Amino acid sequence: MQPTEEISEQLLGYLSKSKDSMVELLEELVAIESPTMAHDAQLEVFQAIERHVGLQNFRYRCLPVERSAGVAVYFPPKPDEPCRVRANRKDAIKVEQDSGAKESRRMVAGRENLHRRRSPWNGKQLILGHVDTVWPIGTLQQMPLRRVNQQLYGPGVFDMKGGIVQAVFAIKALHECDLLPTLQPILLLNSEEEVGSPNTRELIKRFASCCDRVFVLEPPVGSAGLLKTERKGGGFFRLKVKGRAAHAGLNPDEGRNAIERMLSVLHRLQALGESYRQLRLNLGQIQGGVAANVVAPNCEVVVDVRAASHDELMNLKQQLLKLPFAEDGMCLTIDVDLDRPPMERNERNQELWFSAQRIAQHLGISLKQTSVGGGSDGNFTSPVTATLDGLGAVGSGAHQTDEHVLVDEMPKRSTLLATLLLEPNSRCP
Repeated sequence: MQPTEEISEQLLGYLSKSKDSMVELLEELVAIESPTMAHDAQLEVFQAIERHVGLQNFRYRCLPVERSAGVAVYFPPKPDEPCRVRANRKDAIKVEQDSGAKESRRMVAGRENLHRRRSPWNGKQLILGHVDTVWPIGTLQQMPLRRVNQQLYGPGVFDMKGGIVQAVFAIKALHECDLLPTLQPILLLNSEEEVGSPNTRELIKRFASCCDRVFVLEPPVGSAGLLKTERKGGGFFRLKVKGRAAHAGLNPDEGRNAIERMLSVLHRLQALGESYRQLRLNLGQIQGGVAANVVAPNCEVVVDVRAASHDELMNLKQQLLKLPFAEDGMCLTIDVDLDRPPMERNERNQELWFSAQRIAQHLGISLKQTSVGGGSDGNFTSPVTATLDGLGAVGSGAHQTDEHVLVDEMPKRSTLLATLLLEPNSRCP
């Protein structure tokens, strides 16, 4: 087998020449506005990607789930299945010499041939991304696609359609350079990551459990493109207090003020949050009452939770259940969704990171790792298999009006992913 440095140079040479084509595909995908709830638009993105990876013999399946567009899965042919591949110059000459058949000459003229190629796969690897964005349909009118030097701006260009384009071209580069991974590459694109993947997470975990490793296409951090090797877990919980309405002037004593009761609960939560070393609570939404002159009969609060360990999450859940549910004629209810586990720097994840760092050196990238508070679908895959996150496009402005990618970095990052796909299987359990 060729040394990694030689393979990386070969792939980078191909992908550097493909930079304009990468930008064209990215512009095509961004032009399809695909917020989480726009299921038809997401299917359109799925199909646009299929038109490209299909040229590399990848097949496409859309797996719908309830209340979601589901996930799209792209996978290469089965072992010993006929594949249509480009014929290189040597093959073309051989066919021309060995056969005078018109069909053979026709196939050579088209620079393609049909043959059976036995796959060397001894396992599977997952390339994981999402097509949904936080931007509503119509955003392109106020925030149009535009290129300023080597920065391409637009909704969803950084998070994360740029990463998807890099994955598509990584697959294409391996095909065109006739490089076969020992682990079967499977591209899986989710339709609802931006809202926590409530309907697709079990499907994602099932795929991950069948794979030896997962590469996540979320953007790296900063202009240096740091990979994300640690993420906090968490979720949210919703507190609801039901009191009793009354006139604030005529008979206030007959009422039960839900807002006042909620304030006492929030004071307890604040003290509880401060008792943890790395857990963070954010009071993100609050609403309640009906009018200023009415004793508030209801109040609701949504709290975001970030935790660095599974134990902290479970401990918080137990503490929440100890809050008094009935007090002074009022009722407290709690809806808890703390099922996003942390992505930890365990041995198998770190082995992927060290492979990426080694490959990056061949590409002239001084790669570093970092920890972030935000979550991704990588949080769901990390507990079941080796996971490396942050392999998307370098840029900035996720969920912001200045969202952009650095076009010049796309071939390098695509090469990094392609070379990682060629790495031998991890030895970590």
